[in-house]
Amino acid sequence: MRPSTEHDKAYSPSSPFQSTSRRPPRSPDPSPRSIRINIASDPLRHREPSYLQRLWQRSQARRFLSLLRIRFLKRYQEASYLEVSILALAIVVSSALLLIHVGFFSGKKYQDWHQDHVGWLEEIDLLDKVYPDEGRSLSTAIVVIDEDNDDDKVQTTIGSTVSRLCQYEMFKHIMVWNNNPNNNRSIESLNIAGCSPDKIILYNAQTNWFQYARYLACSLAQTPYCYFADHSPARHLRSVYANFIRSPHLIHSELRKDQYAQVRWSRCFFNQAQLHTCYAPMRGAFASKETVAQFMQLVDLIPIDSAYADMYFISYLNQVPYAVEGFHGTIPAINDKDISKTEEHHMRRGLIAAYRNVGHENSAFATGEFIPSVRHTRAPCHNDRCLFMTNIEALPKPELISYNPYMTVTASERVHTDYNNASFYQLYSYSNAVDHDDTTAWKTTKFIRSGDYIGLDLLMPMRIPLKYRFLVRHPDAYQASLRFQTSFDGKSWIDISPTPSLTCNSMNDDDYDSIPLLDCRFMVSDTGYRFIRLESRRDLDFAMELYDFSISVKVKRDGNGHLLDNDGEIAFVDDLVN
Repeated sequence: MRPSTEHDKAYSPSSPFQSTSRRPPRSPDPSPRSIRINIASDPLRHREPSYLQRLWQRSQARRFLSLLRIRFLKRYQEASYLEVSILALAIVVSSALLLIHVGFFSGKKYQDWHQDHVGWLEEIDLLDKVYPDEGRSLSTAIVVIDEDNDDDKVQTTIGSTVSRLCQYEMFKHIMVWNNNPNNNRSIESLNIAGCSPDKIILYNAQTNWFQYARYLACSLAQTPYCYFADHSPARHLRSVYANFIRSPHLIHSELRKDQYAQVRWSRCFFNQAQLHTCYAPMRGAFASKETVAQFMQLVDLIPIDSAYADMYFISYLNQVPYAVEGFHGTIPAINDKDISKTEEHHMRRGLIAAYRNVGHENSAFATGEFIPSVRHTRAPCHNDRCLFMTNIEALPKPELISYNPYMTVTASERVHTDYNNASFYQLYSYSNAVDHDDTTAWKTTKFIRSGDYIGLDLLMPMRIPLKYRFLVRHPDAYQASLRFQTSFDGKSWIDISPTPSLTCNSMNDDDYDSIPLLDCRFMVSDTGYRFIRLESRRDLDFAMELYDFSISVKVKRDGNGHLLDNDGEIAFVDDLVN
């Protein structure tokens, strides 16, 4: 048996050495007492208000979730390895499909995916409200109030025209010439909105000068250039003006297709006596003050009828206007009207006066150049941000038919149209290449030759990389023959090095099976140039068929203000759009 100890002894209250307390006697060891901490308790639990705890404990949602959790765990414990494997595979496949949907494996950025599906990225046009600086405030717009204009027409037409012209930075002043001596007007009566009064000059003439009024007004202008305004709301003024500044000694205007064919062909008058002039409407034309002064000096020598001054202006100057081809709807109806018999009569008088005086010794009429200077600018782009250029002529040279002063203007025009009526040109004109319509095309009748090119005048030096697109119906040999060049002045051309990477995709259609419609795109990272052209390096056995030639400067801006290109990368600096 185990020996007995003091702990085995029975309790006896009579023992004087036993304590009456049920606690054991204190140990003589003086070590400190330990502290018990419940580490399983939630430290955040006591921060919650008691009413939220009671609400959660009593809620049906807690009971439902608890029951669902118990059932899920029980089902998981009872599941076989095959069922677990199928569940895991389903999760992996679903995750992979989601990543493919957002473009994770294709390298597509989340911003682009978000733009496609949510659309919160803002699209920014880097050239929005960025205009050419050259020629700023160097021109005066001339607006003539005819004598037969009533008050309603003056307030609606004239007032809206002046308000529109005030938005252009090239005009220092808007001169309103009132041709009605019986009705003096004030600036307030014109109902002009959004234009500073300091920019408007109103002149009430003492007599009706008819068409000659615009030339008198230009002679009084405080700027070196004048613009003879019409009432069209949609002219491409910045494009035409940018081209005018390059050759201000020439009259510049934007015309309809039929008018362009007349100015470059059927209403041109050339002969070996150094006469070289073509008629063009003066409404909507730019001219230098020096050119107008030269015309007024000739009028002093050979007087004209002021009511038909436009019929004499270009003939007296012995000049072929620099015309660019506009679009339908950009030229007002007043310029679509053909000249009257009386106007034709005065046009012929001006031609005969120029014919008799040009080339004579001490003549005040300028001879200039017999063959007009190189004019490869053809049409403004639809958004007034560029000009289409090409060296390929769509019409015959005007010097092919010699002018005979004994012929009427109508007879001379008939001779031209019998030779070429310009019908093919009007169907497939230059403006079709830059009208932002992929269904219209500029076409030529002759095959492409080495040195032929298409190009763009960007109106000002570009400080940012640009993306280009051209749409042609050509065999693959065309893009293989191209040479990419840029220029600062439009005269000296430099090859782009390295050559831009050109990507062309075929756009199949039902009408043409043999020749593909190629959508070609490339990017030029160089900056500082104003002109770009694509030149063919060899002769080709097909004609030009161009549906679109355009530039793109649109990028996206995310929520942080970063500008992103189409690949989702940071694009250009922010100060270009501020």
